[in-house]
Amino acid sequence: MRTTAIAKASMPFLALVAMLAFVGVAANASAGLDALPERIASALEISEDTAKMLLAVAILMSAGLCMAVMRANTILTGIVMIAVLGLLVLFDWVYEWVLIAAIIFVIAMFARSPMSDWLNSGSGSGD
Repeated sequence: MRTTAIAKASMPFLALVAMLAFVGVAANASAGLDALPERIASALEISEDTAKMLLAVAILMSAGLCMAVMRANTILTGIVMIAVLGLLVLFDWVYEWVLIAAIIFVIAMFARSPMSDWLNSGSGSGD
């Protein structure tokens, strides 16, 4: 039986949606997503910033795993990861500078030769 690309992508996509739905339900409808890091911080006896980072890493890893299972290409994976990171910035679970650094890193990855030329031009050659 031959499977289509939509059938291959549906299970990881559903897993990602289910994970995001779980985060929403776990936050309790009355408290919203703002209370989730506070609740996790009190449950694990860690700081709220650490709980935010823990949640952000878990969601980013889930999205990355979803893209890996879909065998998505690098550009699509980068787009999804930056979009999820932007969503986490909107939730105020990640600082804005992390999103900016990730975008700069992705641009540097895809602009290999201009970036390497720029980095090598000021490498302390003594000119």
